[in-house]
Amino acid sequence: MKIQTLLFLLILFKAPFVSLAQIDPYLGIIAVDSTDFSTACPYIEVNQNGLWQNGFSQKNFLQPNNPHKVLITDTLQNYSINVEESFEIHWPVNPNSIFNFILSFDHSMDSDSSMDGGRIEVSYDYGQTWIDIYEDALTNVAFNTENFYGQSDTLFDGRAGFSGHFSQRHSVLQWVWILPLKSFPTDTMYYRFLFKSDSINNNKEGWMLENIHFAYADMPSGLSISQDAALMFECSPNPVENELHISTERNEFEIAIYDVNGQLLQQRQNEKTLNLSGFSNGVFFVQLTVPSGVTSTRKVFRH
Repeated sequence: MKIQTLLFLLILFKAPFVSLAQIDPYLGIIAVDSTDFSTACPYIEVNQNGLWQNGFSQKNFLQPNNPHKVLITDTLQNYSINVEESFEIHWPVNPNSIFNFILSFDHSMDSDSSMDGGRIEVSYDYGQTWIDIYEDALTNVAFNTENFYGQSDTLFDGRAGFSGHFSQRHSVLQWVWILPLKSFPTDTMYYRFLFKSDSINNNKEGWMLENIHFAYADMPSGLSISQDAALMFECSPNPVENELHISTERNEFEIAIYDVNGQLLQQRQNEKTLNLSGFSNGVFFVQLTVPSGVTSTRKVFRH
């Protein structure tokens, strides 16, 4: 057991900051709590006079899978223009999940595609400041997702978010802290689900959540690194001036470069040398994607 624990810690210290497209269960997913909104949930804070309502949906498209209450952007009316309203989740961290959290939810959306929609933010100081999911994922933690929006799925403000027309989607977010830590995980995770609309009314129904689940991955004495090792890649030099070199054992992959606003700047297939001479100075995100759809991301500085 001591050898396994030592191996686990060594792997954590050597692991890069990555963003994967699939949840890693490690030794198994442990469910902690959930809510289907049929009764009050002590973790959820909603402005009773605002856009978000807890009740029975009376809309045409946003209908729950089962006849129960939902959390929805108004149970009856379509959302209006120039909306920016959110609800918060304050989840006390389970003692066994101090280094990894899993939040999943079932939801449906009817909005103006690539214009109106919703995004998720996180706070580590009890709601004083909020960080966009992708800003958090690329600075402090390994961040895994399933059925989530990407950096190129932008809303009208140019930032990433859910939008469009979909029903009963199950989305999952997993945070895994990697040593050495830039900051220690909080004792209470604050999540914010924010819905925004522009100045054009397209008579859409909004966003509906049916279930929210809290869990963590069991990783007491070992860490499955097969997926991480298969995707591991490095960028050099970093900071870079003109040519950026990609080091990976994968033969088939796609490389994409995004700016801090999630705008795609360059995309290449199986190329290990990228020309950044035409880029402005600043921070960029280099994302490698393999044919299975799993992704890994690095932060690169250009000067």
